[in-house]
Amino acid sequence: MPPEGLSRSVLADGLESYGQSLGDALGTDRLFVLDMFDEWNAGTNVFDVDSRSLAAVNEETAARRDEPLLIVGNIAGEIAVLGEETARAARYENDSTVFEPSDTVCNVVDERSVDETFGAFYAGAGDQVLELTGSDGDRSVVVRDSPTGSAPPRSLGPTNTAVSVRGD
Repeated sequence: MPPEGLSRSVLADGLESYGQSLGDALGTDRLFVLDMFDEWNAGTNVFDVDSRSLAAVNEETAARRDEPLLIVGNIAGEIAVLGEETARAARYENDSTVFEPSDTVCNVVDERSVDETFGAFYAGAGDQVLELTGSDGDRSVVVRDSPTGSAPPRSLGPTNTAVSVRGD
């Protein structure tokens, strides 16, 4: 789920800089986009959750892939489009019936846009929390086991991760 403002052309340019093609990624079921902000104008593997439920889109995505999924969730976008109750229910449903143990879910929680209680819900649901602190040009990443935040940093592996963004 791209953040608001991440257009097709911006992602295409980013992928191209790594020798990848946006069209190929979409056309070969390596990329699925849930367009929460109506910026992608539909197309292959671009889903509009205003016309279909998030559960239906996630089920289709899971059924069509042949590799483990990396799911990046923009929680502020989910809340804006679905509301808190539906976003919370979707997280439970996805974990229990849609995604496989080999999939990795990374929910991005911008603390400037998501209230503390809802952010804590995602942090508590994660296997680990990546916290980005500082300001532009001077960022730090701290990896903690969830939900206590007391574990020392460790290497990353396939897991359910919450990313907390703080700072300017």
